Amino acid sequence: MKNKGFTLIELLAVIVILAIIALIATPIILNIINDSRKSSIDRTAELIGSEIQLAYSSYMMNVSATSATASADDYCTYMASSGTVYFHMDGATLESCGSNSAVIDVNGNDYTAAYSGGTVTITYSGGNVSSKTVTMK
Repeated sequence: MKNKGFTLIELLAVIVILAIIALIATPIILNIINDSRKSSIDRTAELIGSEIQLAYSSYMMNVSATSATASADDYCTYMASSGTVYFHMDGATLESCGSNSAVIDVNGNDYTAAYSGGTVTITYSGGNVSSKTVTMK
């Protein structure tokens, strides 16, 4: 009578080989996931910067102002003025607005936009992601 099947040694060899492949592949896959997450956060920061520039332009057009007469002390004037919100971005809400800075929530992730001397720097508060800078014109 001939037994058909795998021996215990053969099964252990296959399990060891699969474990080695998993150990090699896991860090590579995790790096790919982290890189795509960072790219997504960076791109969102760029979109916020573009939206802030549009909000600034819209504000300037609607109040017939120029950048020379705009208040540099209150950055949020560019985002919300007289009850009219000039910041419109899908999935984003203006959480808080203070002197020279604002917190913007995009799908549960907080970004801080800080105004200084005609430049807005957008940073992600959830980690070490490179910040994005836009110039107000």
